[in-house]
Amino acid sequence: MKNFLIKFLLKNPSIPHSLRYNHNLDGLRGIAILLVILFHFFPSLFPFGFVGVDIFFVLSGYLITSILILKFSKGNFSFKEFYRNRIRRLFPALILILLFAAFIGWLFLLPDEYKDLGKHIESSAFYFENYRLINEIGYWDKEALYKPLLHLWSLSVEEQFYIIWPFLIFFLYKFNLLRIRILFLLFITLFGISAYYAHIEPVKSFYNTLTRSWELILGAIVALFFFKNRHKNFKIVFIEWKFLKIFIYIIFIVSLLSLYSIQTYKPLALLSILLVVSIWIFLVNFDDDFFLKRSFLIFLGLISYSLYLWHYLVLSFFYIFGWTNFFLKTIAIFISFLFAIFSFYFIELPFRKSKSFKTAFLLLLTLSFVGLLGKYIYINNGLPQRPIVEYVKSQLRDFARDNAKDKNCLYVVSRILRKKPHFYYCRSTTKDINAINLAIIGDSHAHVLYTGLSSLAKKLGLNVILLANSGCPPYINGERGKNLKDVNLCKQKINEIYTILEKIPNLRFVVFSTRIAEYATEEGFGRVEENFTKNPTHFKSYFLNKESYNAEEEFFKHLIETFSFLDKKKFKVFYILENPELGFNPKRCIKRWFLPKFLECQIEKEKYLKRQRKYREKILKIIYKNRYRNVIPLDLEDLFCDRNYCYVYKDEITLYADDDHISRYASFLVAKRIIQVLLKIEKK
Repeated sequence: MKNFLIKFLLKNPSIPHSLRYNHNLDGLRGIAILLVILFHFFPSLFPFGFVGVDIFFVLSGYLITSILILKFSKGNFSFKEFYRNRIRRLFPALILILLFAAFIGWLFLLPDEYKDLGKHIESSAFYFENYRLINEIGYWDKEALYKPLLHLWSLSVEEQFYIIWPFLIFFLYKFNLLRIRILFLLFITLFGISAYYAHIEPVKSFYNTLTRSWELILGAIVALFFFKNRHKNFKIVFIEWKFLKIFIYIIFIVSLLSLYSIQTYKPLALLSILLVVSIWIFLVNFDDDFFLKRSFLIFLGLISYSLYLWHYLVLSFFYIFGWTNFFLKTIAIFISFLFAIFSFYFIELPFRKSKSFKTAFLLLLTLSFVGLLGKYIYINNGLPQRPIVEYVKSQLRDFARDNAKDKNCLYVVSRILRKKPHFYYCRSTTKDINAINLAIIGDSHAHVLYTGLSSLAKKLGLNVILLANSGCPPYINGERGKNLKDVNLCKQKINEIYTILEKIPNLRFVVFSTRIAEYATEEGFGRVEENFTKNPTHFKSYFLNKESYNAEEEFFKHLIETFSFLDKKKFKVFYILENPELGFNPKRCIKRWFLPKFLECQIEKEKYLKRQRKYREKILKIIYKNRYRNVIPLDLEDLFCDRNYCYVYKDEITLYADDDHISRYASFLVAKRIIQVLLKIEKK
């Protein structure tokens, strides 16, 4: 029985190939898929494994161009037949995994998760997933693991290439321009564009077909070079030189290791290893390669397409369900192999044997239907009427956030400003400006405090107004933005808030809540905010003098100005020392049907303090050093943390609405603390 499966597949004459079958190329496919799997499942151990996709690109360019050249030379090329073959090769397994993703999503995903999945089912089915991802997430972002179809970006690149490339090759062949120097010129041009674009937009260039085509064209050059030299006896010249093979292995391994620390798309870094792969592809046309002809690698190569489709889908669902430890990842690999083998035998092979154009047309219609199904899921907001949603409805309610504005507040501020406010959060418990005693100001962290504080304060006879803005907190002269236009708008919003504060005649208390660490570091926290960290918002001075800009210094300068201003106004200012940030989406802690729950919904307290300790201590020093008698710091740490951990849940109710905003339930806990301190001050 040893190697029976491999021998059967290799000898099976019913497996159709457009070219003479070369098992060495399947061995190379096996290396590529192995690298990709190791990278996705164990990125810290195999960070160079991403290059497996690039190897696939070179192989695809080689094989497709070889098919085209062979057909052109024989005079029997047919565009209709070419695209029929592409459809029967690629569509069946893709249809299966997209339907599987839709089914598992229907069973277990929350509405926002299922809505996002539907969007990506659509773009994967219509082969524009790469361009969908350009504006969503980077390939190396940890949050990428929560997108089950992210890996299909590479299929979109290849399919878009397949649409254009046959026509270009046909044109070149027809006018006797199909020459290596022409393809090489095209390769150099596209490589230059890719290198330049990768330097200025690494995330976008990673997914872009234009900046990836040079890899496929590199394979095409190998195909044309082999076709023109196929009758030469390279075996005598090169292949018998065992030292050459050993040299290729060494360069391949060295090139792999040189990619160890790369976490972005760098064409120049990829070039050396892909050149080695190109030489390897050329040489194995003349003789077996000792390494590539290993049965295990050939078997991996045979199932590589199905295995590529399944492995990331399975891994991503495991991550969504919180199954992320080493043991569970190993199980996910095993499941991926089982699904891939099933898919290869019972989906891929039967359709590859079919030469019917009707079958190809039905596959095209089916994949289009699947794409429209994805769009239907997306435009219907993840189908919130599903049973899973009913099962978790009470839990989802705990994550909801209240409205940003209400009529009371808009009435009050419009009368003061004589116009509608530019700032985003505006709520009030009364329309009577004379009845307002307490103001909540800040950013979106101030907004989430309003629910609990307005309710408890009302019981004490205090009316509350919320004046806040997302990403633009009211620190004096602390306007921020991604550009000067944003900065100027932020300044206008801050000025409006202080104009209103000064016009409220009976204002006695101000609660000031912002996401402190974000402004002091200009970085997000955890895997969920990697994109934010890559595209930060800055204080105005950044745009005036980038060389000397220091975000932390700017933040504390504006903080001192703000404290000084508010202290002189004689308001009692409760300055909230930021609640712990999670760094992940707490909705992933929701129990889903009968699925076992392995995710520990907590973070180590030290991890939270590592980011915030310095700023908390510095704020306290500023208050006491400057003797701001009317500024009272409020530490909320004990509401969320014990000695070792900070938690998502308390009394089985979530403390968070997302990775950094507290929930309505936690809003009442914080409000209770504020009221306790406020009453102590009142007694004095």
